[in-house]
Amino acid sequence: MKKTRCAFCLVGENKELLNYVATLVGEFKATKLITGNVTKSNVDQIFDCNKSIICTDTNIQNLAKTVVLIGVNNSSQMYNISIHNPDNKSNFTSILKQFQEIAEHCNIDIGDHRSNATKEGPSQNPKDCVFCRYLAGKPDHYQPSIYESPNFVVMGNTGHFVLGSLLIIPKKHIMSCAELNIEELNELNEVIWDSKYILRNIFKMDTLLWENGSGTGGHGKDKSSIVHAHIHMNPCDMDCLKVSTEKGITPQCIEFSDLSKYQEESYLLIQNYDLKWYIVSNPNLYIPRQYVRQLVAEHIGLPDDLWNWRKYLFLDNVRVTTYMIRDYLLANKDNLPERIFKRTRHFV
Repeated sequence: MKKTRCAFCLVGENKELLNYVATLVGEFKATKLITGNVTKSNVDQIFDCNKSIICTDTNIQNLAKTVVLIGVNNSSQMYNISIHNPDNKSNFTSILKQFQEIAEHCNIDIGDHRSNATKEGPSQNPKDCVFCRYLAGKPDHYQPSIYESPNFVVMGNTGHFVLGSLLIIPKKHIMSCAELNIEELNELNEVIWDSKYILRNIFKMDTLLWENGSGTGGHGKDKSSIVHAHIHMNPCDMDCLKVSTEKGITPQCIEFSDLSKYQEESYLLIQNYDLKWYIVSNPNLYIPRQYVRQLVAEHIGLPDDLWNWRKYLFLDNVRVTTYMIRDYLLANKDNLPERIFKRTRHFV
């Protein structure tokens, strides 16, 4: 997993230019700008939010373990951001690209830039939503509905690097499961129980569940994000709570019936193997994209960024899991719990 809680220190002769660049790169979601002198207090505060520091104070080298010095029109540094015409505001794109390349080379996660986020209203119209297209019978890929209840559909998960990966998708276009009413939450619990029953009988291990709730109507999310609510299911023996806490992101136990209290902000929701629900909901805390997927990939030793579904779809694995579930349901149709039998009849 890429590093966070690092420091980027900009150095150069032109203070006005330094401040301009610092302001721009301080708008990445996993960075925070410190203006003026750096203190241990504000370093600790930013690191507590799982973000990296942007500053122009070289004293940061005494306060942070990982410091990257970046010259601004200063080629004496290992890393340099070159600005050929400082008065031209079209440098914006070039500066961001150069900074992203430096962060990538240093294996540091800086997140998406706020200029790529939606500003007002929902970040996605239902007609442009990949899940709404799927529910309308116009899927982007072959992903048959494995299980269907009145308000939810279960299907294979694109980016399927672990066999048995599934998605639970509400039929209505909502930003997070925190928008569900109590009856829908009860139905969701049924869907979860049934899906885990199927996976446990096939893969002989527990199932990890998580949701990345979009919150606030979906605005503020990166424009490429899928904001239609969905829950991930993954056969896995990783202790997600322990691993995440060790990474500095600590989920807190909640009652599932209280989930609606968290619908205004983005959150990470996890059901651990103790069947309890845990949440991380702090608008100031940076949670990396595909965070739990990255944890699982690291746990199983998946190399590079094969966890990234935007790059690697693993559609063959989607098909394999689909066939494995169909074979199991057919072979056990006379012994399935009645609810599972009824809600998977269309599939087999």
